[in-house]
Amino acid sequence: MIDNFDVTLVKGDTARWSNFFLGVTSGVTFNFVGCTLYMQVRNGYDPSTLVASYSKYIDSNSILSYPAGFTGGISAATGGTVYLCLGSTNSNLLTADRICKYDLKVVTPNNDLYTLIRGNIQVLSPVTDI
Repeated sequence: MIDNFDVTLVKGDTARWSNFFLGVTSGVTFNFVGCTLYMQVRNGYDPSTLVASYSKYIDSNSILSYPAGFTGGISAATGGTVYLCLGSTNSNLLTADRICKYDLKVVTPNNDLYTLIRGNIQVLSPVTDI
């Protein structure tokens, strides 16, 4: 069930990406209703410095839309798509010119835990300072 997806960003920029997931049953889209999603971004593997931590409970009224660009977050609904956003405030805390790490985990209504996606975040140095 785990996918790898790498992201490249300039330190201090907002990064947005999405992924589509199939459920445990092959060919069926993942229904996130009743699940809680967790994402952490670190300067390296745990126990390195935690830069951002997001969690989101998905209820039946959840609407799929990208989270705010300054803070970031997670959004999902019934259709198997998850929107992820590392906000500019948090990406500014990443160490430039290195590879950082993130993952996204889901806890299902029956308390099964799955890592859905993980990957590297390549952090580039900014040129313009705002």
